[in-house]
Amino acid sequence: MRWKTRNSRGLFTLSESTEIDADVEFVFAYWNRYESFPRFMQSVRRTKRIDRECVLWDIDIAGHQIVWESRIVECTPYKIVRWESSWGRKNAGAVRFETLADGRTALTVAIEYQPLGMLETLGARFGMADLHVRRDLERFRNFAESHRLQVAKVAAS
Repeated sequence: MRWKTRNSRGLFTLSESTEIDADVEFVFAYWNRYESFPRFMQSVRRTKRIDRECVLWDIDIAGHQIVWESRIVECTPYKIVRWESSWGRKNAGAVRFETLADGRTALTVAIEYQPLGMLETLGARFGMADLHVRRDLERFRNFAESHRLQVAKVAAS
């Protein structure tokens, strides 16, 4: 188990990756369906796209409801989506999409976040958020791959 510390801005950082058996265009399109995040992100209760740049988040961490709004500050199709919180929970991050051989995609999520309270800070120090994000990415991979197969079946018929 690794012990994590805060960066120079007082935030914890994490980075997790996965490979998805689908092309980058498909993965990018599925990632940008923010309303579907509760289907694969364990703590997310609700997400709502407010406009082209803003997404409202409602999550539950250990029984505590946390709400914030993120603003998409960069969106380059099939390459990167970068965001930062505009109010509420302080966080920022980026999701990078990389084309791999055989129509696969590497998806990397990097997040800076500010835990609230002693319990969240201890969890952050012991890498619990990293584990949480890793599991969410596994569920996203399964979600995207299963939908890719459904689309392929419909196209073949």
